[in-house]
Amino acid sequence: MCTIDLASQCLFLFNSLTEERPWKQEIQDILKLVCHLFMIAMVKMVVPVQDFGEWMAFPVLLHAIQTNGYDSGLWVLAQIVAVLRGCEITGLREEDMIMFRKFLYIQVLHIPTIVA
Repeated sequence: MCTIDLASQCLFLFNSLTEERPWKQEIQDILKLVCHLFMIAMVKMVVPVQDFGEWMAFPVLLHAIQTNGYDSGLWVLAQIVAVLRGCEITGLREEDMIMFRKFLYIQVLHIPTIVA
């Protein structure tokens, strides 16, 4: 997952497994996507003209917080919740994932159904 801060021109890369592989190509791909989306928005005059200048990228984690191979999506959702609440990183630990999964399940059950 990547959080993009347009104001500071920073990318914050979240990977719960913190794999030991270079993210250079991923960063370039993300920047291309952001630039293309902004170009489209500028052409449609939805956003003001933006200078893309120099960007910086930072890993959110330096050490793995996930050891299994099946909770990656759950970790991404936890990180999204953290970012939407104004935090830079989730405070959850691997042992919290069972309760977080239950929390999400209950939230989904409370979504009202629309009868057409």
